[in-house]
Amino acid sequence: MTPKHIVVYATSDLHAHWRLPARGTGASPGGLAHVGAFLAGVDRERCLIIDNGDLLTGSPLGSWIARQDWPRGHPMVMEIERLGFDVAVPGNHDFDRGVQQLREHIGASGQIQFLCANWRNSDGSAALPASTVLVRDGVRIGVIGVVTGHVQRLSIYDELDGAYFVDPVEAVRAEAERLRPQVDLLLVSYHGGLERDLVTGKPTQYDTGEDQAARIIAQVRGIDGLVAGHQHRTAAVLAPVSSVPAPVSGVPAPASSVAVVQPGYGGEYIGVLKFTLLDGVIIERTATAVPLTGLDTAPRTADGAFGPASPLAELDRKAQQWCDSLCSLTDTQIHAAVAARLGGPASVLALPPEPRSWRQISAAFQAPYGVQHYRMPRRELVSALEVAPRWTMWGLDVRPSGGNQDAAVDFVANAALNAVLPPWRVQRAEVIDWFEELAVTEARVSGTYSRGYEAEHVSGDAPYPGYQHEHEQDHDDA
Repeated sequence: MTPKHIVVYATSDLHAHWRLPARGTGASPGGLAHVGAFLAGVDRERCLIIDNGDLLTGSPLGSWIARQDWPRGHPMVMEIERLGFDVAVPGNHDFDRGVQQLREHIGASGQIQFLCANWRNSDGSAALPASTVLVRDGVRIGVIGVVTGHVQRLSIYDELDGAYFVDPVEAVRAEAERLRPQVDLLLVSYHGGLERDLVTGKPTQYDTGEDQAARIIAQVRGIDGLVAGHQHRTAAVLAPVSSVPAPVSGVPAPASSVAVVQPGYGGEYIGVLKFTLLDGVIIERTATAVPLTGLDTAPRTADGAFGPASPLAELDRKAQQWCDSLCSLTDTQIHAAVAARLGGPASVLALPPEPRSWRQISAAFQAPYGVQHYRMPRRELVSALEVAPRWTMWGLDVRPSGGNQDAAVDFVANAALNAVLPPWRVQRAEVIDWFEELAVTEARVSGTYSRGYEAEHVSGDAPYPGYQHEHEQDHDDA
């Protein structure tokens, strides 16, 4: 009997990048334009294409798109549909603008099957199908979609509108037991990361439950391949299956390994899982993460022929023009937006002087940790700020008369101060898209936010209690 070859292509954490910014004088290292160039001409009858979440926000393009209404569908969703994606899973950041808006974007797609086994509506019903079965060259392929169980901790409460997320391990286990007897090949698309090395078993981070890919592989029988994401890391490995629960009726014996790929961030890589089957049995599997730097991104159609440019190319051009436009937010409003997002901590921010562009704002809150939480003696903070070129402060007094100079103070500071603040004083940091946060803030203040929200917490220019005016290095008292 002739072997059959199935290829799975996967993206994750594209974060609305059409082309990633070039590093130095080099070419763009990736983005959806590069993904499209890679996918042009692939054998559509023997492949499956998956997006593993965090598609909609996380770049100037994503923020620019979000400032407008798109009744025919979100441009990022429409683009992956144009490129022939089959399956998509929502990531935690896809909930950033609310459950209702995400539902609208999903509903506008007529081709892509959106899956999420652990997303529940407020009444406990499933928000999306847990899985789907697709047939390629006679091979029945089951795909289970699931997102990190920490969406509720990573999102703004009001935006979830009562939605909640059950344990992804249990959700995958239940669906795998149901689906495995029906398919030749079982895949999991998990918008979550790897908590340990899949070969040695050694932990790679604190196991908080946010990332559970290793646990899914170890505890759920019958998985052949898994796409991970969320951490913006790159990995490709055949994970040995060494720990499985007791046999389940109707479920085949576990494979000796699971093909796992984690395709990084922003379309720098595309994950590729390859399976060879003979008489319905997998006889070979591989996992690779293919870099996309240097690809010819001239516009092409899905079959590889040169064709019209993607609508996203023009939208990205407009977004880049917007980046060079002036940000209307004052220092006070930016401090207040940071406080509103983080629950009200004191803040020290190094911001470019006004007038300033959105590109300058983006550089001041450089990803991934645009803002970090610090604790240090007041005297040490004062000393560090003496060499900072420009900073403003909110909710904190560091003057000599402001209190015990040896007492510890808690505050947050943006990435532009990383060079002067001691890194060992960092208490914690969250991955937050501050460009998006501040773009939404400006839209709300100006009344142009696409969902019609009023300005919240950040309207007006009057200094807030405890706000200190800016410090310039060339002041006499610097």
